[in-house]
Amino acid sequence: MKIGIIGAGWVGVALIERMLASSDELKTSIVATGQSQEKVAYLQSLGVQAEKISFPISKESTDDVKVFESDILIILIPPQFKQGKADYPDKIKQIVRMAKKGNVQRIILTSSTAVYGGLLGEVNEFSSLNFEAEKVALLKEAEDAVLGFSSDSVVVRLGGLVGPKRHPGRFIHPSRMIKQADSYVNLIHQYDVVSLILSVIEERKSNGIYNGVADYKIIKRDFYQAAAKSLNMPQPSFEDDGKSENRRVISERVHDLQNYKPIYENLLNWLEGH
Repeated sequence: MKIGIIGAGWVGVALIERMLASSDELKTSIVATGQSQEKVAYLQSLGVQAEKISFPISKESTDDVKVFESDILIILIPPQFKQGKADYPDKIKQIVRMAKKGNVQRIILTSSTAVYGGLLGEVNEFSSLNFEAEKVALLKEAEDAVLGFSSDSVVVRLGGLVGPKRHPGRFIHPSRMIKQADSYVNLIHQYDVVSLILSVIEERKSNGIYNGVADYKIIKRDFYQAAAKSLNMPQPSFEDDGKSENRRVISERVHDLQNYKPIYENLLNWLEGH
């Protein structure tokens, strides 16, 4: 089985390393893409095939594009909404069109729990979305393109990412007030993200939408106080404006994955270990 990874960044490299650790034979079966020649060289140093591609591209030809020769295509492209971009669904739809021209049989897309924007309370993979909320329609448009590719394609909606080199305490600035302090935290550790993707790959009957968040109920105030304490940093300041999103994302469907065994469900335990 050949595996293609489009957008081998922080999660993609960790995924590659885990796959290679399980079997050295996978080196010839993985093709990963990067947006710079430096990234391509780094991916090649890991022992996998790599090529420089940046979507969208002007010519939708799969000639000499190895990533579309894969059986399973994993798309790890961030939406980049915070950078003011709105072309995320266009990129994903172009990748899907090219996948249809290649050998790809199945696509796995990492999306975002931001798709639940505008909703309150507990939400899961079956919750109706609020398309009046910002960016929801763009995310759903990209997801639908992937889900329409094949009956066993998968969308993994990830919460905020933490893990090596992404300790949440390092994002606390003394001059910055943390808003909505009583809102729930919806995060997931990099290790569990990789485990979730690997479980989806292994369990071929998996399909549709899966939420990827740590199953531990905690609000921002408690979490970021613990994050600062774990790094011996000053306690953060909170803006008590009375506003709270009070949205907690539940990973309902991951329980259907027999091989998925998260180890960082309680992120407070992880913080205490740093």
